Amino acid sequence: MIVYRELLAMVDDPAVAELLRAITRQERRHCAFFLTAARKRAQEISSIEARLTRRVLAQIWEPPGVPSLGIDAWRDAFAPFIDDVQLRARVEEVDRIVDTIPHLAGMQLMQRFLEERVPLAA
Repeated sequence: MIVYRELLAMVDDPAVAELLRAITRQERRHCAFFLTAARKRAQEISSIEARLTRRVLAQIWEPPGVPSLGIDAWRDAFAPFIDDVQLRARVEEVDRIVDTIPHLAGMQLMQRFLEERVPLAA
């Protein structure tokens, strides 16, 4: 949703803008559904399951698109957002969303991914 909103601010074509708004609305619905499910499930798990979940997520989590595109193609597609310090900070807002899921606060999944896999150029 963050990326689509940023793209929307960059386009002049009304048809493209409407398409991006529609995609953003759909992504907002997906996000709300999955967050609700994740929060509910997280309230039901044991502390052992919570620790396992954190450990597994820390090892395997990648942003959407990386598993299917590969890191090089993902980086090329999202370069404008991850090479610009201000836009990169907006992308890292994913971490604040994850922080709202019980047992997952403070994981900094996106920040760690970007620092380790796509660091800013010096």
